[in-house]
Amino acid sequence: MCEPKDVPERKRTLRREVIARRNSIPEEIRRTKSRRICQLIAEEFNRVCTAKAHPTVAVYAAMNSEVDLKDFIEHAYGCGARVAFPCMNETGQKDKDEHSEQRRSKSGHKPPMRSSMVMRTVSYRQYCTQEVPFITNPIRPYATNDAAVRGYPAIPPEEVDFAVVPMVAFDDSFMRLGYGGGNYDSFLSAMRSGSAIIGAAFDEQRVASTPVESHDLRLPNIAHA
Repeated sequence: MCEPKDVPERKRTLRREVIARRNSIPEEIRRTKSRRICQLIAEEFNRVCTAKAHPTVAVYAAMNSEVDLKDFIEHAYGCGARVAFPCMNETGQKDKDEHSEQRRSKSGHKPPMRSSMVMRTVSYRQYCTQEVPFITNPIRPYATNDAAVRGYPAIPPEEVDFAVVPMVAFDDSFMRLGYGGGNYDSFLSAMRSGSAIIGAAFDEQRVASTPVESHDLRLPNIAHA
């Protein structure tokens, strides 16, 4: 596949524009929209529950102005699902993810080494403590044998029955623009055929067209409001 050399720059420009637009949504409106999006996700998830009693669900901990999945996460636990959150895993290369560096600089932390993403299961009891390290600080990477994450078993993508995906932008064909790290492209492509995948976004994140590279994945569904 021949890709225009300016695609990465177009992506960076679009990320800045859409994140600024998302940040400008008033907080109360963002909460209302998040609740509606969680309802839409729950409707899709309930269909999965009819086929499997205790499905494995991959969610995310919202950062900054992202869609807040709190209501859906509570619903998933209530349905008896095994719930997993992304945890960044150290791999030893310098992290060049522009958005991650931006978020780290605001928090005062130095950019860590290049990271990959794994999903780790979190029990409802652990979730309620609000002390799960990779939920309270989603961008911090951990070594595989780090004692801080030892109580949260990692699961392979093949075990996930339902995945909810964050994003920066999307278009009418459900092509997703992520944050530039490629973590979700890698994870979703490794999920087994037949698993359900749904994106979560505000209507303000919709764009006319998303710049595409060969590794980018189109989502089968996006819940938006």
